[in-house]
Amino acid sequence: MTYYDYIAEQVAAGLWTKTQAVFGSYAQTLDFYFRIYNLVLKYEPQKTYGYASRIAANETIYSQIGGDIRIR
Repeated sequence: MTYYDYIAEQVAAGLWTKTQAVFGSYAQTLDFYFRIYNLVLKYEPQKTYGYASRIAANETIYSQIGGDIRIR
């Protein structure tokens, strides 16, 4: 089982906010990566060649992550 699978189960059960205490200072990072990977699976489920560049250039994804990152 991957961290993603574990977190997905916790989110589905409504326990992720309580479970984050187990991960200590890494909880925010894990949550952030989990949210990013969910968006990758949503927008690029096939993960074909060049998907990382397309994800990085997609401002819709940045708005859903919650960051104010802009490609200029």
